[in-house]
Amino acid sequence: MRKTSLFFLCLYIFTLPSGGFFDFQYLGNVNVIFLIISLILFLISYPKDETEQENFLDFYFKRRYFLLICVFFLLVAISYVWSIAPDYTEIKIKASIQMVVATILMLRLVNSKKKTLLVIQFFFLGSFVSIFGILYSFFFDKPFFQDTTRYTSQGLNPNDYGVIVALIIPLAWYLLTEIKSSTIKWSVLIFIPLSLISIFLTGSRGAFVSLLTALLIIPFSYIKISKFSKLFLIVAFIAVSFFVLFLIPGSTIDRVTNIYNSAQSDNLSKRIDIWNASKRFIPDKIFTGVGAGSFRTAIGNIMGREHVAHNTLLSILGEEGILGLCIFIIIIILLIFKISKLPDEEKKVWSIVLLTWFLGTSVMSWDFHPITWLIFSLIIASPSKKINQNDN
Repeated sequence: MRKTSLFFLCLYIFTLPSGGFFDFQYLGNVNVIFLIISLILFLISYPKDETEQENFLDFYFKRRYFLLICVFFLLVAISYVWSIAPDYTEIKIKASIQMVVATILMLRLVNSKKKTLLVIQFFFLGSFVSIFGILYSFFFDKPFFQDTTRYTSQGLNPNDYGVIVALIIPLAWYLLTEIKSSTIKWSVLIFIPLSLISIFLTGSRGAFVSLLTALLIIPFSYIKISKFSKLFLIVAFIAVSFFVLFLIPGSTIDRVTNIYNSAQSDNLSKRIDIWNASKRFIPDKIFTGVGAGSFRTAIGNIMGREHVAHNTLLSILGEEGILGLCIFIIIIILLIFKISKLPDEEKKVWSIVLLTWFLGTSVMSWDFHPITWLIFSLIIASPSKKINQNDN
């Protein structure tokens, strides 16, 4: 029963990088359905789960992490009382329930390296749905905005899409070095060049910076892959360079690479204006915040148009106050400490993933994004010692 529960959890994770591809008119969000089924199966099998043993250090991290996220999301729920936009807060509370349920299942069901790799495989394979989506948008000339040359997959903002793919790159490389399956290896070899092309197609500057960080995984473990894989990737990078230089519109490439000019000319797409405007309401609500999801309303009252924070830490400070920000920072510190206890290879992978997440979300509001909490839970669930590779 627990294996079936894990399978449905993996299906839920598979849908996360795909955007709105699995949203149907009558069924709603299929990923939520998978999560509910996984939870039901887990609860049915829970009494039989008591004899399962776990490394003390891993148990310690899981308990502390779960306690922290419960306090954080409890604060989110309580903020409804003083929220300046209760409707937005209600949406965030519903999202919080999904995050907590997914976290519980991750911490209880993923307790070995084998299971961690299984979850990563589903997350990685799910990204192909959105990659094919963005390639379809490009070749059939369906840009995200009219009169622009920025592309994305169905249901995903270009910036979100780019950071999601960038986060998956070091995880895909990790699979290439750890998984023996030829199918997975070929999938990774195909994914790497496609991911580079797709990130350029988004025209996202934040995603480009995240990409540069994610690619740090290659020199750290390049010697571990086969000669054929090395040759294939060299040829693939040449093909990617040709595609980027001759097929992607020049305006898209200029947008991606001219980060400094953008900061001077349009304030990073008005982000700097938003950050400056937030100084006008945050000090008055420094302890409680304006309520989960309400940052956009507070900014709208100042700028005349609603905007999200475009910075995860600023979003938390504005919505949950200094207490919420402190809890979130403690969670980050716990993640860093957990990474320091991982085996060398996993330590490299998750350090780069966390750094990629940090840089990507410095220009996006990902405090309620399910992939944020998936990445965090995967780090916490990763075994601290290699002796935990065997499943029960």
